[in-house]
Amino acid sequence: MKKNVKLLAALAATAWVTQANAVVLLTDNFNTTVVADDQTGTLAPVTYTTSDLAARSGGALILNYQGNGGWGASASLNYNFATSANDLNSPLTIEFDMWADSAPLGIAWVGYGLGASQGGLFYEYSIGDLIRQSDGLRSIKLVISDTAGTGSGFNGITNGALVETFINGTSQGAVAKTLTANDGYLTFRGNPAGWAGGWGLGYVDNLSVSVVPEPSAALLGCMSMLAFLRRKR
Repeated sequence: MKKNVKLLAALAATAWVTQANAVVLLTDNFNTTVVADDQTGTLAPVTYTTSDLAARSGGALILNYQGNGGWGASASLNYNFATSANDLNSPLTIEFDMWADSAPLGIAWVGYGLGASQGGLFYEYSIGDLIRQSDGLRSIKLVISDTAGTGSGFNGITNGALVETFINGTSQGAVAKTLTANDGYLTFRGNPAGWAGGWGLGYVDNLSVSVVPEPSAALLGCMSMLAFLRRKR
């Protein structure tokens, strides 16, 4: 009996480690001007739709923008990440570094958004926020799941998604959202300084998008049998 318990425990542990490893969909380090050279992951390469003032340079995605009613540069990934989350029924994790600087007025902003469109401003999305020049570099992590925390949040159910935001490793809490299968487009965009003048630069680096699949049927079976054998003892 002890041998069986040990065997099942080993199998369960192996299955757990396998399942716990995240599937990396995409990383981008923006080190060169060639997208395919900078990206890894199961989806790589993924292209971007960009405006004229966006560029890959100096190891970052640069978003140059102007005020006086001008528009900020944008860069939007040409892939709907909700598709992968739904296909695997898994939480989606998006991580990146973002900062803004070089604004004469000292109020430069750079923002991100996740939703059903591309190229918009941060407040036009289901999930979005901005970083001010005074914030310095911020490491952002978004974890998007169903309310149980184990499956995809892009199911269209009212308040059926939980979105937890981490800033520099600290959780800002989770909020309920309604996200559909179309809401997985990720956009980065500069925001002119108060629309009143001046110019600015926004930066994005170290992008990573991943999913963590739910425990497999094999894992659940091993765990159930292990519990049964322990009860029998």
